[in-house]
Amino acid sequence: MFLLPNSLLRSVHRFRSSLAAASFLTTLATTTFLPAAEKPQWTRLMPAGATAGASTPVDASGTFTSWPVQIWCSHPGVHWKCLEKAGSFEVSVNAGVRDQVAWVRLYNEAGATPAKPFYVSPRATKTEKEPNDRILEVTETLHDNEVTYGLLEKNGDVDHYRLALRAGEPFSATLDATRSLRSPLDAHLQLLDERGFVLTENLDRYGYDPGIAFQPKKDGTYYLRVFGFPVEPDSTISFRGGADWCYRLQWQRSQLPFDAFNAEGILLPSVAPEGPSPTSKDSAATVSLPLDTQRAILHNKETHFYRIQNLGGKSLEIQLLAQSIGSYLDATLTITNKEGKQVSFQDDDKTNRDPKLVWQVPDNEEYWVSVSDFHKLGSEDRVYRLQIRERLTSLLATAPAELKESKANEEFEWSIALERINNWTGDVEVLGVGLPADAVLTNTQFAVTKDGPKAHAVKVKLPTPWQGPFALQLKLAGIETPVTVAGPTQAGVWISNVVTK
Repeated sequence: MFLLPNSLLRSVHRFRSSLAAASFLTTLATTTFLPAAEKPQWTRLMPAGATAGASTPVDASGTFTSWPVQIWCSHPGVHWKCLEKAGSFEVSVNAGVRDQVAWVRLYNEAGATPAKPFYVSPRATKTEKEPNDRILEVTETLHDNEVTYGLLEKNGDVDHYRLALRAGEPFSATLDATRSLRSPLDAHLQLLDERGFVLTENLDRYGYDPGIAFQPKKDGTYYLRVFGFPVEPDSTISFRGGADWCYRLQWQRSQLPFDAFNAEGILLPSVAPEGPSPTSKDSAATVSLPLDTQRAILHNKETHFYRIQNLGGKSLEIQLLAQSIGSYLDATLTITNKEGKQVSFQDDDKTNRDPKLVWQVPDNEEYWVSVSDFHKLGSEDRVYRLQIRERLTSLLATAPAELKESKANEEFEWSIALERINNWTGDVEVLGVGLPADAVLTNTQFAVTKDGPKAHAVKVKLPTPWQGPFALQLKLAGIETPVTVAGPTQAGVWISNVVTK
């Protein structure tokens, strides 16, 4: 038994508040289907990841009345194979695949599952060994740089892992639940000594995901403890769990990493800064687009400057990553003109503590983008990653759903949300990419004006049963490159148009 710290009790009461269609398929459904049993249903994968250059057994929890099933995966180097037991797979990953999220979907002639994220890494993959609710129940020691996948399956569930640490050697551990696995788990991570006393702990180092760092004073046995609460809070104050409360845990003999994922779910490598930090306007280099740099606010009251010049008329997207990559920096972004007058300022982006600005540069004069800590503090762990890129005039289009189910030869609508970039207006034509030859799309032409629309519904009819991934593309008047409609996840969008009983 142990007591929750006051900081954790306070956190329980807090109210918390892309794409690209998948480019590759492991298996693409293009056949005509006959009526069958029920479509597959799943709640989780365990482990929810695999090792590059190896084969990993993976079990899916769910209902599989028809087995084997067919499998679609967004990554060409991740290969899935159904084993004899329903819900069991062998996943082989090509050597050299770097840390990233692949998306997986199961389907049969009756329909498809929603896509689930699956993490691929060069590190060795393990699965938690139960029972491990208490430190005395733990039977094996985790090695550094292994990835262990765990599950808080029921309310009150607590997991423990044993480590062997050395005196004076840096130690850090990170837990990923919401960032790449999309788990509803708001996890808490603690480091215990061999008696079970808490040495250090963390709740939200990487957004909702925790990370801890520690330097032991003596060699010995230590334990990591994992428990959690729902990302969407309720009135219950207790440890929680659920069928899909998965996480990935790893530790290393080093300082905490500052991890960033791009829009495609790929872990971005750290960017080494060029030259000393620009702590004055005179030392600020002129920004060349796109900019991607990583630095630290080392001293109290320190500010870093980046010069914007000769970019008049361009729309810039300026994003600063700090808390989301594990930094203690409470970052602020400020834009000032040559007279020192503030043009724009951003502290938090809605509920995200990392600021983001979209700014139309009015002329070719000098401007400065400055980065600082809101509390005017500095230290080695107040790291930030600054990204500046041009936002081209276009139309941003997103689909609210990643899976559409329908009956063969029945017309249905696919809604698209629209947002004008740089006040674009003009005629639009919607194209279907990857659909069967007999697919019929109607209501595919419309005009965008300064007054809207903010959404458009394309009508689709598939005369014969078909299912698979596809893309909707918007051909904009005067713009050469078509705009792909993004889904709510990197899995893209999928149609299951099947014969029903």
